[in-house]
Amino acid sequence: MNPINQCSGEPDRRSCVTSNMEDYLETTYELSQETQALEVRVTDIARRLRVTRPSVVGMIKHLVLHGLVTHSLYGKVRLTPEGVKIAKEILHRHRVLRRFLEEVLGLDAEISEVDACRMEHSLSQNTIDRFVAYEEFRESGGKLEPGESFRKFLRERKTVPGKNPAAKSI
Repeated sequence: MNPINQCSGEPDRRSCVTSNMEDYLETTYELSQETQALEVRVTDIARRLRVTRPSVVGMIKHLVLHGLVTHSLYGKVRLTPEGVKIAKEILHRHRVLRRFLEEVLGLDAEISEVDACRMEHSLSQNTIDRFVAYEEFRESGGKLEPGESFRKFLRERKTVPGKNPAAKSI
């Protein structure tokens, strides 16, 4: 079966990748990192996501059509380069949000994990960039004064072209 890479060329990946698809990509990536293998078993994905094997197989077929994974009949699942890119992005979003919820808002780890998982799919990239900037601000030893310190940090922060639109809109 030839992949119909429906996501390539899309300026906004979110228009063709659902939050459910993102969960499968993120889980597949995490499992491959944990096992240090490029391919993961359908059974392991099902176990991690607490879904049935047929549900995983159905989603894997869908991800194959979008050019995000490869899967041989009765074989293991492998992320394509585009699938890896999306999975890393989602995992990064998840970690940034989880840290913010735990370390800044003081929520316990379990609640932070669940809420970060929900939030990672719905926040804009601009909002995520602000969370990342805030994390950098905290790590740099910045002290919050009413409204100004963080905004000043954003204005003065060195930006990587195309990587930090958050600083541009201050």
